[in-house]
Amino acid sequence: MAKALAVHRCHTVRKLIRNMQDEPRRSPHLHTHYQRIHRKKADIEPHEV
Repeated sequence: MAKALAVHRCHTVRKLIRNMQDEPRRSPHLHTHYQRIHRKKADIEPHEV
């Protein structure tokens, strides 16, 4: 069971990463959110709508 869970998690992460790479085309807002998470937390400009 734990093994299946680990496989599922790996799959989910891989899917998330692929989604994030597609994100600029699909949803600029989500992509900005993703960048905001991975950039350093300080000095973040507010997202333009």
